[in-house]
Amino acid sequence: MKINIEQDGNDNNQNNTFNLNIPETKELQAVPINVGKSTVNFVGREDELTLIHQKLQTEQGVIVCAVEGLGGIGKTALALEYAKRYQQEYAAQYWLSLRLSGLAEEIVKLAGPYLSLPEILKKESLEKQVDWYWQNWLPQQGKLLLILDDVPNIDRIPDRMLPKKRF
Repeated sequence: MKINIEQDGNDNNQNNTFNLNIPETKELQAVPINVGKSTVNFVGREDELTLIHQKLQTEQGVIVCAVEGLGGIGKTALALEYAKRYQQEYAAQYWLSLRLSGLAEEIVKLAGPYLSLPEILKKESLEKQVDWYWQNWLPQQGKLLLILDDVPNIDRIPDRMLPKKRF
């Protein structure tokens, strides 16, 4: 990447060229939304949807709102309905199922087709790769809704695997 900077003022003209070794990434047409369709006949649970929405309304960085319960009680349907209902409030929505693999693997699998991981990072730890993907894939403006489905234990998800707030 080449950047030209020109300054002009007080008869002092400067033209500086900087060659930066920044890996090129694939241009994203749009930040993808990979959340599936909600249940057509979703009824009730308005109080739960409202509570989830209230908990996620903050400017304090990453917020975790867990929906817990036995299998088959509709946690996934509730998350899908929330994503559908409040889609306009999020610049991006990512759905990751942790049923068969860990969070880091799922992030790499989801983001990989959209961004070319720099060669130097391909030999690094999954943690460093995930950090790079979050830095380069989060929407520049707006909020991200990250839904983690089939999480066996929320305490086993390290904070370092979650996106960081941009300032």
